[in-house]
Amino acid sequence: MKLKTKKLDASVARRIAASLVAGSLVFCTGSFAFAADKTVTPDNYEGGDIYTVYSNSDGDEKSDNTLNVNSVDTGGQRVGGGEGDNGNADRNEVTVRDVTSIGYLHGGYPYSGNGSASYNKLWIYNSIMQHIHGGHTDFGVANYNKVYFYSGDVKELTGAGYANSGEANFNELYVFGGTLNKLTQGGYVLGSGYANGNVVNVYGGTITGSLQGGYVEGSEIGRASCR
Repeated sequence: MKLKTKKLDASVARRIAASLVAGSLVFCTGSFAFAADKTVTPDNYEGGDIYTVYSNSDGDEKSDNTLNVNSVDTGGQRVGGGEGDNGNADRNEVTVRDVTSIGYLHGGYPYSGNGSASYNKLWIYNSIMQHIHGGHTDFGVANYNKVYFYSGDVKELTGAGYANSGEANFNELYVFGGTLNKLTQGGYVLGSGYANGNVVNVYGGTITGSLQGGYVEGSEIGRASCR
């Protein structure tokens, strides 16, 4: 599937929510905002992954952080608001501008256990990366995450909410420009779980590969819907 919308006038911009699970195409509305605070630039970047909080202590909170990364080449490293073993990673906000070679961009990521990765927000401008997830959890919930993609290039996967097994509900992805390759999703569950109420809004840019509002890989439990 190849979707191109660069020539659409702003007054007739399309908002698309699609789901391979639901087998339907529906249209939705939405809004967006902007937030920025702490900043990493070439002047203070010393290499490696970029986080506001990283903790391997079981149960540590990795929430309520803000990160702004400008004009940095990460060399394939990870960029995120909060990451670590278990615990919650909620309400993080990350903005990247003119950043290249990001391996994995996320708002919150408790990479083991049932920690929550919800209510995170990402803003992407003229940046290049392999993967995007607004919120990513192992066996917990990744709900109500929002990703605003204005320009740049994603090589592999773009998602607002992602769970290995669990829930990825009511996530929103906004595409205004740039190129998204291979997989573009509002909410995605790799194993069994639920992916309900997810939305992908497309106003411009180019999407290649599959476009899904919500998708559950490991079972038939799950559906996508427009709010």
